[in-house]
Order: sequence, then structure tokens, then C-alpha cells
Amino acid sequence: MTRVPLQRLTPIVVHGELDIRTANELRPDLLRALAHSQGGLDLDLSALTFCDCSGVNLLLALHQYAREEGKRITISSAQPAVERILDLTCTRALFMPDPSSAAA
Repeated sequence: MTRVPLQRLTPIVVHGELDIRTANELRPDLLRALAHSQGGLDLDLSALTFCDCSGVNLLLALHQYAREEGKRITISSAQPAVERILDLTCTRALFMPDPSSAAA
């Protein structure tokens, strides 16, 4: 059996607020980081103090673009308020880290 190495995710820390203004400002940078990543992005949202539906829409757009490119977006850490909006929108599962990557 040949083991295929997992492609590495690029770690990104997002801090401050993620609302309509900041999501539009952050979108090009995150898309560029995703395009230059090997396997996708691993987002650390533990320093994010606020996230509204514009922030969730940005995360969903990143997820869609990543899938089209054969990459992934994961959220490794998030504030409880961010976790809550992901739960309320039923989107948290889209960003779960791959459990098999923990063994690698």
C-alpha cells in the first residue's frame, strides 16, 4: 500500500471583526493566499471578535473556491461567538479539520 502524503494547509490568523466592510477588504488577500497554498488554508479565528453573515459568506466563498481547486479550508480555532454563527448557519462541518491529518 502506498501512502499519499497530505498536502499542507497554509495557516492564516484572522483578527478583529469580520463584517461587510472587512470581508470585502479581506477577500482578495485570502483568495491570493488560497491560490498560492499547496493544499488550502487553515484559519485561526480565535482573535476574531465579531463575525456576521458577510463573514460567513466570505468563508463559504473560500470553501467553494477551494473545492474547485482541489483544496480545503479548515478552521482550527474560533471564538465561541464565531462557532455559534457557524452552528446557526449549519456550516461548521464544512470547515472541520481532517481527523486523519492529526495522525500525520
